[in-house]
Amino acid sequence: MLSPEQIDAYCLQKPGAHPDFPFGPRPACYKVMGKIFAELYSDPADYKITLTCSPEDTALFRSLYEGVVVRGYYCPPAQQACWNTVYIARIDDGVLMDMIDRSYARVAGKLPRRLRAQLENA
Repeated sequence: MLSPEQIDAYCLQKPGAHPDFPFGPRPACYKVMGKIFAELYSDPADYKITLTCSPEDTALFRSLYEGVVVRGYYCPPAQQACWNTVYIARIDDGVLMDMIDRSYARVAGKLPRRLRAQLENA
């Protein structure tokens, strides 16, 4: 199981990624160019991460990892189709890192062209 420090380091190694705490001390939000791609809830009693993904991947992950990947925690109904919450202690590290990669790529890929160019040159 990845520790909060390992997840933090993994998220922050992505080009342009930075931490933010817009909702208070929890969750730790990871953003690229101001857009959230991950929300980490590091409480040992409720250790989870919320990630964005395509509607197709959202449904796929929820079906493959039933009870481990669930609808996005605290997401408004309109966004629930594109956000999953993952219970970190119950999923393989490689699968989790792939989900983080997909989330980052989805957010970075939707940035305006000039911001994407800044990421590529970072």
